[in-house]
Amino acid sequence: MSNRWTPTTRAVQAKAIRQWQPWRYSTGPTTTDGKMLGSLNSLRHGARAKEAEELKRAVAAFLASVELPK
Repeated sequence: MSNRWTPTTRAVQAKAIRQWQPWRYSTGPTTTDGKMLGSLNSLRHGARAKEAEELKRAVAAFLASVELPK
């Protein structure tokens, strides 16, 4: 489904985004736990489903063994 932006609207939006530079404020996960959970974002079911399940179990076991701050 298209958003039906005109070339002019796209150009104006592109210029605004270049001025805002939102990528400068995107840091991603900074903690070890956050990075470990973030590493699971790209996993899909299918050929790697078994690997994904094993990795999820390993992450869950790790997180269960770590006391998270409140």
